[in-house]
Amino acid sequence: MADDLSAPQIAARIEALLGRFATSPDPAVRDGSHELVSLLMRLYGAGLERILRTVEEKDGRDGDAMRALAQDELVSSLLVLHDLHPDDVPARISRELDRFRAIAGADLSLLSYADGVARVHVRGGRATRAPGAAELRRLLEEVVRGVAPETTRVDVDGLEPSTAPLVQLTMRGGSASRNVGAS
Repeated sequence: MADDLSAPQIAARIEALLGRFATSPDPAVRDGSHELVSLLMRLYGAGLERILRTVEEKDGRDGDAMRALAQDELVSSLLVLHDLHPDDVPARISRELDRFRAIAGADLSLLSYADGVARVHVRGGRATRAPGAAELRRLLEEVVRGVAPETTRVDVDGLEPSTAPLVQLTMRGGSASRNVGAS
């Protein structure tokens, strides 16, 4: 079955199965599935670590093979998962923001990364103004978490706030009336 699935589809299937096992009334199933995943993660992590060590030894100083591996989306996600990625979190986020710049239509830069919080600055482009700003904020959060899942929050500077019309309710003669656009 897994042969015809893409990596994201396989990940989604794993999540679904784990969810099903987690809700099992049998504690042995719940505990056993958790232990199985933990052991598999340790095994694959150790194998990846050995592969990377061998690549580093054979690759020499230029590191072309290691860079190519780290830039592959699937391999990169596995390296991040096992804390083996050769690049630190700010470098991964900055590189991904550079790639996303053309899509965003704005200048993007990582201002800081500390304690799981990425602070991204956006300058220029139509999407920085409402209503596109909310969608750009959502996409930036997705982009950052895609390369740095350890990120707990993404703060985005340089986007205009939403300009949704204000709705004010006032009481007149015992019934509420609605003023749209009132401030």
